[in-house]
Amino acid sequence: MARKRDYRARIYLPFFLLFVALIILEGRLYDLQILNHQKFFRQASKGQTKSIKISPKRGSIYDRNLEKLAVNIPSYSLYARPGKISHSKKVAGKLSPIVRMKVSSLTKKLRQKKVFVWLKRKLSLAQKKRIEALGLKGIGFVEESKRFYPQGELASSLLGFAGVDNQGLAGVELSYNSELQGETGHFWIREDALGYEIPFAKDTLQALVPGKNLVLTLDNVIQSMVEQELSLTLKKTKAKSVEALFMDPQTGEILALANKPDYDLNHYSDYSPFTRKNRVVQSLYEPGSSFKSFTASALLQEGLTDLNEKIYCGESVRVANHLFHDWKNFDRDLSVTEIFENSSNVGVIELASRMKKEKFHKYIR
Repeated sequence: MARKRDYRARIYLPFFLLFVALIILEGRLYDLQILNHQKFFRQASKGQTKSIKISPKRGSIYDRNLEKLAVNIPSYSLYARPGKISHSKKVAGKLSPIVRMKVSSLTKKLRQKKVFVWLKRKLSLAQKKRIEALGLKGIGFVEESKRFYPQGELASSLLGFAGVDNQGLAGVELSYNSELQGETGHFWIREDALGYEIPFAKDTLQALVPGKNLVLTLDNVIQSMVEQELSLTLKKTKAKSVEALFMDPQTGEILALANKPDYDLNHYSDYSPFTRKNRVVQSLYEPGSSFKSFTASALLQEGLTDLNEKIYCGESVRVANHLFHDWKNFDRDLSVTEIFENSSNVGVIELASRMKKEKFHKYIR
């Protein structure tokens, strides 16, 4: 009888253990699928999803008369799915002359253990059509926008420029980047834990929010005239650089701001940092030298001198109890034009003494 009970216990024990195991397994499945479903789903999705940033359409920049200074033109960025490409060197050889990259550089990119890799950003429509005609698998395009400056060199140091991802790098483009840039979009793709693409998973593109347009107080016509004059002055004087700023004294609005030499905004990387620098606002000048232009304007407006009048400029001049010197002793007669060209303190003080203080104060207000 005892043997019979022992025999039954041996039969029932495995079934009992199996039943307990099934209960534990069901509890775990309930925990994963019901109680913590959202938590584990988010963790899995995060590990499987790769985000590729896509730049939005940047806001345009206009002058006060709504003349276009900075706009966008369509461009096409070339990417590859390395996992879908069998003969990387052969594909690289076909792409190389079109995108103007070395075969070795392209092959290296195509052999990366990644689900997505940029090959070349900001290609033209003509380049895109040539590549599409090759019928290559694992190659695709994302349409973006490329910054274009229709006026070329005009107001280059003021406008500045934007980089390959449409981020402002200098000038107005940098100062107002947050308004011009818009909101970046994302190109989402799925990959497994080893970085390979998940078959049949759909790519998604998050909508981009374009940037805001910007209207400057700059006057395109005045800016062009000022730059022409500066170019002539630079050539005539053989100076290292020349700068000019035109402002409405009643409102403070800047109508023109120019530096020479300047540069072509569409090829900014071809120029030196000095040429790209906005020297009007970034260089240091003695305030007295800058203010002499106001003094000259007031004197000419009042008819108290003319550009050809000669004034003796000695070593120094005394005003009240102060003795003022020049940066060098000219010790000769200088015309009014030469006085301001050479920034002569003595000459300007001699001329300014002709105007009453009240009148001069009115001009500089």
